[in-house]
Amino acid sequence: NKPEVLRKYRKMFRYIQCDEYQDTNYVQRDILYLLAGKGGNLCVVGDDDQSIYAFRGARPEIMLSFQKDYPTCKVINMSTNYRSAQKIVSVSDTLIKENKTRFPKDFISQRGMDGAEGQVIYRRLYDKNEEMKFIRDRIEEQHANGVPYDEIAILYRTNDLVQTPSSMLAGAKIPFYAK
Repeated sequence: NKPEVLRKYRKMFRYIQCDEYQDTNYVQRDILYLLAGKGGNLCVVGDDDQSIYAFRGARPEIMLSFQKDYPTCKVINMSTNYRSAQKIVSVSDTLIKENKTRFPKDFISQRGMDGAEGQVIYRRLYDKNEEMKFIRDRIEEQHANGVPYDEIAILYRTNDLVQTPSSMLAGAKIPFYAK
């Protein structure tokens, strides 16, 4: 509603980058598009297969329609995984392809070339207690097979999720530290 304010901010922000674009909502998209303008210098980065914030209003279809909104944009697909072995990447790729609304892509592992095999274990666990028992048993099994505790890790998405595994490890007298 205030063109002079928009002009001021367009001058201030000549280049705009939005990371985690798959988790953008319509209001955020509209603000970005207003700031960038039709031919603006707007770079968006994201992975349509990793949108997890629909409960907060994220709409991954915004990312899917970016090329329609900016038809002259340059698209760079990054489908190489640098962390996991090919077996893990292949199983993940098979699961991810079940997403119906997504950009088509095939994932490859850069580590597939280093001889690492990787291992995928699938278990259906029905609650946190079963999950923690399974994790505890796997850690004890690995340690009994000669893997030092300091080479075993539990990854969790956010810091507020550390309490459950920490309690389980302490209860099982398994040495650990949490970051």
